[in-house]
Amino acid sequence: MIALLVAVAVAHAAEAPAAEPAAAAPPAQAAKATPPRPDPFVPSGNRVTQVGGTHGVSIGTAAVVGAGGGTHVTTLGARYADRDFSVAVRLPLAAYRATGGRQTDLGNLFLEGLYLFERPGLFGGGEWHHAVGIEAHFNPGGTPYTWLHRADELWPGMGANLVYQIHVPAAAGLDVSVRGLVGMHAARDYEPYPGLFAQIGAAGLVDWTLPVASQVGLVGEMAFTYWDLSPWELTALVRFDPVAGVRLRGGALLPMASWLGWTPSQLDRGLDELTLHLDAQMAF
Repeated sequence: MIALLVAVAVAHAAEAPAAEPAAAAPPAQAAKATPPRPDPFVPSGNRVTQVGGTHGVSIGTAAVVGAGGGTHVTTLGARYADRDFSVAVRLPLAAYRATGGRQTDLGNLFLEGLYLFERPGLFGGGEWHHAVGIEAHFNPGGTPYTWLHRADELWPGMGANLVYQIHVPAAAGLDVSVRGLVGMHAARDYEPYPGLFAQIGAAGLVDWTLPVASQVGLVGEMAFTYWDLSPWELTALVRFDPVAGVRLRGGALLPMASWLGWTPSQLDRGLDELTLHLDAQMAF
């Protein structure tokens, strides 16, 4: 009898469904990482513009001093930057000597649109920041027959350049940027300007953050542009960030080609002028 009961119990156990394994606890949801805030002030100079960074506004002043000077320009600028693109606008207001005395007038309105992307750097470095796009200008109605240091800045005209720029982020406090451009421009056909001219140019910039004071840096830029009133220029600036989101810069632009007489137009040769530059930038 006992043997029969044991046999029935074993048979019942064999027919019973196997217990399902306990469901594994769902993995903890990974916390979403917040991307780091980009550097609000990507290094820039006269020809080299910002690649990346954040939105912001700026005001700058530049004056040509010396025997050939007399032109003073105040420039207002604004910039919107996203991960994949940036848009910038700036408008200069010029005060200059004229036959009838001192005059003021609007310069050319500048628009710049860039597509931004990153690629692995050379020599085993980190990501390099690239930008490709168009810079264009047109005259909003002013007639300032003068110039500062860019052929397309004040003199009435219109045109556009295709631009390509690379920014190599800081290594040991040193940022490097290079920029190339090619385009076509039209201008009021009065000496020293031609009515129509092509432009091709290249510029390189170095920005060094001082190791003893991270809020202070030195900026140097060399640019070659033709057609331009001074095809070879050097720019030297000192920058200072007094508080977060504010940058002040000051320095000078040296029209080397003009000093040496290497100009496409009949301009005075010699060390008779240079351009002093001050600006304030605010990032949001």
